Amino acid sequence: MPIVSVPSEDHAAVLLDDRGRVWAECPTGGGSDDLVLPLVFAREEAVSVRGLAEQGVRLTHVGWVR
Repeated sequence: MPIVSVPSEDHAAVLLDDRGRVWAECPTGGGSDDLVLPLVFAREEAVSVRGLAEQGVRLTHVGWVR
């Protein structure tokens, strides 16, 4: 998979702030690169780690958030 250096329709940068919150750059298409979206935990979207592994998904731990 190629490394992506800027947000696009297919890729958004994931950012960590100094308070431990996680954000994603919001590709707007309108010329503004000033928007970010908070990444939030939604219990109803939770899936089993074991189930993902059985599907061949490999997770990489990148850090901790508050």
